[in-house]
Amino acid sequence: MGLLKTDKPVVTYDSEVFPFADKEFDYVVCSHVLEHVDNVDQFLSEVQRVGKRGYLEFPTVYYDYLYNFLYTHNF
Repeated sequence: MGLLKTDKPVVTYDSEVFPFADKEFDYVVCSHVLEHVDNVDQFLSEVQRVGKRGYLEFPTVYYDYLYNFLYTHNF
């Protein structure tokens, strides 16, 4: 698998406040995220704060079959 090619910056999040301004995005898309979040209420609050249109999630069983990415955990 090759490197992701994009002209957009990659921003990582490891806190309780997203590093974005209020209503910075038209909408926010999260896929396979909530099951990994410790404080779901805080996370959803931040999603609503930075997104103008709310929160969308598209978890499907097919995703894991179509996008079977190799990843490792750093525990």
